[in-house]
Amino acid sequence: RWVRLNGAATVRERTIGDNHCRTGSLPYGSFALRRSGSERPVERHVTEHQLPTSHDARYGGRMSVLGHGLDFVDCARIAQVYERHGARFLDRVLTDAEQERGRRFKNMIPYIAGRWAAKEAILKMIGTGWRGEIAWRDMEILPDAMGQPVVTLRGATAARASELGIGRVLLSITHTENHAAASAIGVSE
Repeated sequence: RWVRLNGAATVRERTIGDNHCRTGSLPYGSFALRRSGSERPVERHVTEHQLPTSHDARYGGRMSVLGHGLDFVDCARIAQVYERHGARFLDRVLTDAEQERGRRFKNMIPYIAGRWAAKEAILKMIGTGWRGEIAWRDMEILPDAMGQPVVTLRGATAARASELGIGRVLLSITHTENHAAASAIGVSE
């Protein structure tokens, strides 16, 4: 049986013995969902993941990827700097709202490391690094109602992003007790 999902994917469902399978294709890749006799479904991405495209309504229509940045941080390094400099370090790196949010966590280090990685990734995305009038507090990263990080740019960072035509930054942050990583994608709107 062939099924159309969200107008973008064609899926074939079939049952072989006790296994229920779904296979299909997306505009930029394929996927397979398989449920065996166990209670939990298994998801496997067969090819590359689809980035939002011009027909993706969540992003308000047409857009282009204009830059990408990625950063990886060791939490122990951030902990050492925080132990040496304390509140002065936080005031330099995080906005007041970011600091307030970070105080909610029992262990603030992975949170700080995640924000550090995110801000480094944003600077790689706009291609500047730490040059000119770029400042840590020009970038603010706070969650929306669903927990997705929302980036607000100010000052020289906002000016550079505007020069490149970047209207929005899509950001993903992850961390463990030992490491933090972030990926920033600059898109036009």
